[in-house]
Amino acid sequence: MNIKEYYSYKTKLYLQQLIIIGIYMTICLFFLLNTSFTLIAKWAVCLLFIVIIYYLIKYYYYVFREIKSSIPLDSQEKELPSYDRFLFVLSAIPFLQLKFFKSNGLCAWEIAPYNKNGKKWSNLNHMLKSTYMIQNHNGSNCVYIEISKNKKKATKMILPSKTIEMYPKKENWRTVCFSVENNQFTINKSLATIKICKNDQVISKITKGVMPLNWQKHFSPNTPIIEFTETMSERDFFICIGLLTYLYHVYYD
Repeated sequence: MNIKEYYSYKTKLYLQQLIIIGIYMTICLFFLLNTSFTLIAKWAVCLLFIVIIYYLIKYYYYVFREIKSSIPLDSQEKELPSYDRFLFVLSAIPFLQLKFFKSNGLCAWEIAPYNKNGKKWSNLNHMLKSTYMIQNHNGSNCVYIEISKNKKKATKMILPSKTIEMYPKKENWRTVCFSVENNQFTINKSLATIKICKNDQVISKITKGVMPLNWQKHFSPNTPIIEFTETMSERDFFICIGLLTYLYHVYYD
């Protein structure tokens, strides 16, 4: 996937939601016009209008971004390091997805819900654990994350060669700590930044408002940037993704 395809997907998604809400509102108005317009009914109609305006704004925003963005060329970007600096795009509709885009608009890594039947999404709320899949833009290098509904149990990273268990140790509104194979990983949250530390050393961070001008051809200026240390191993890279997935699954999904 590239950024143009992503914007196209979001445009279609918001258009579908606009159609559904519009049909629902038409039915409601039909019944209300044939009955008495109570105060509650008036508030409900006003609320539906606000929702329609919100989705209409989102729809036209993604139409604008899709038109403005060009189709990226997958050329020299293939030679760049796989774990370095990306545009971080988070989506919670219709399900939680995390995407890491390169500066040229190509999606380098994607994290999405997964089940054993091979589908990317199922009704996660009715499962004892939620499973996410990490894959690169070629659809390979698949790693799985298992997050238990019980916060006291370990979150598992299932790599091709081994399974890594991440045990929660401390959790509050600003800090989440995990014990991973005799190392301590910490997520520190603030209004503008999320930092991941390994044994008190920052190895990854997400920041807003620092996008280079040449990146704004494909992305909104307030798109967060996620950075990883240049010397990071593949194992630590996947652990960082696992911790971010846990964070957004628990607190934002």
